[in-house]
Amino acid sequence: MSARRDFLLKLFHGLNERGISYCVLRNYEQLYEGGSSDVDLLVAAPALGPMAEILAAAAKAGGYQLAQRIRHICFSWVFWRPAEGFLRIDVQCEVRWRVFPVLSANEILSLRRKQPDFYIPHPKHESVILFLAAMSRAELSDRYRQQLARLYAQLSDPEELADSLRKAFGRIGGELAKCQKSLLNDLPAANSPASMKVEGEMPPHPSPLPLGGGEGESSADFVANPDSGVQRAKQVRRNPADGPSTRGLWPVRRSLIRKALVRPKSFLAMLGYVAQDAKRLWLRLRHPPGISVVCAVTAERSSQSGLECGDMSPFSSTRHVASFQSADMSAHSKTPSALLNLFLDSVDFLFPRARLAVQSFQIPTNGAANLPGLGLRLRWQRIKTLIKGGICVRSYQVPGDGDLRRAIRAHTDLLYASRTFIWTSDSLSRTYVQHVGTGFMGELGPEEDSGASAGQPLRVLTEFVVNALRKSERVEGWE
Repeated sequence: MSARRDFLLKLFHGLNERGISYCVLRNYEQLYEGGSSDVDLLVAAPALGPMAEILAAAAKAGGYQLAQRIRHICFSWVFWRPAEGFLRIDVQCEVRWRVFPVLSANEILSLRRKQPDFYIPHPKHESVILFLAAMSRAELSDRYRQQLARLYAQLSDPEELADSLRKAFGRIGGELAKCQKSLLNDLPAANSPASMKVEGEMPPHPSPLPLGGGEGESSADFVANPDSGVQRAKQVRRNPADGPSTRGLWPVRRSLIRKALVRPKSFLAMLGYVAQDAKRLWLRLRHPPGISVVCAVTAERSSQSGLECGDMSPFSSTRHVASFQSADMSAHSKTPSALLNLFLDSVDFLFPRARLAVQSFQIPTNGAANLPGLGLRLRWQRIKTLIKGGICVRSYQVPGDGDLRRAIRAHTDLLYASRTFIWTSDSLSRTYVQHVGTGFMGELGPEEDSGASAGQPLRVLTEFVVNALRKSERVEGWE
């Protein structure tokens, strides 16, 4: 049994044992497969306290450790196990888009369906959830189209679906129900690439649902990039013979906003979400979820004496807690920037590259003696990136080892010290990583015959970062 499956089974067992109603909102078909999507759960708000206890118990039993806890619209826990990687559990107490309510937890939990190991939503509620996900992404994937078709086939009363969609999205709900019915009948035709001409390359997903648009109008479809996971816009020109083109799912957003403004119950719920999000913003300002990395690298590799471990840090409170050495580091130690890039890839699950901010500077010879401090623009970009939950990287190339300390001292912002790391590489290809908040430091030496397997340095560096963040003042998140 995989560690992921064991963790989730213990989680579901704990929820059932405590009598907590829950359901897996979507993407449950391959829930136990490693590398699959995040686990999206729904519980009532009073169950959040017990949920945290059950998650901690399941993680301890499965050998996972808490790596990150963030308050988005949902409550997100990220766990890490060296041999398995990261596992994210997102827990929602309602279904909404921004501050606009869609479904309450009680509505979904009252009609949930039992599966062998867990619960899932009723088909009409899952349809609402999938349409909401498509609306947020401005694109409906093949997988969601097929699932919507299957959900429609499971309904005994199609009018019940239309009522649920109207209640969730407003007047446009009836049209969404018709679109879902058409997916059941016309799904193969909708997937045919012959009906559209594409500039550049064929998008891997079909266009958004047909909810309006003028004849000959072009639309910007959002296409998922399988390499980066980042969505980008591509222009799609449709064949005029196919009739009116689409305007995506924007009409659904307008209908949802209108519903929240004109229906008293939805309006009151919206005001409550505004208050929640204001509190969430305040918590992020106090304890941002992102991290900052100050990287300084000696320009030339030589046979100099290099640095002693304590010389790397510009701060007095430094504890050398680990030495990271591995036989497969020879290639990376010659190019410190390559190792840093690999590290950023390894923590992409925690800090997405879509929220990465990088500035690179080259300090000329004798220029490190009188380095200016950080300007307002760099400070603001760093704060903004930290609040968004990304990584702010400032990279400096200095002439010699003696300039590393001065460069770091001049360009390390101690605001949010618990979210700041220092990364240096000296002329002997030795890399040092320090967490400013705790003073913990690790050393990654040049190639030694340790027999470590490939990828071991990245796992050790990731573990160092995770442990340093956990041992700082608090695990960033919410109160």
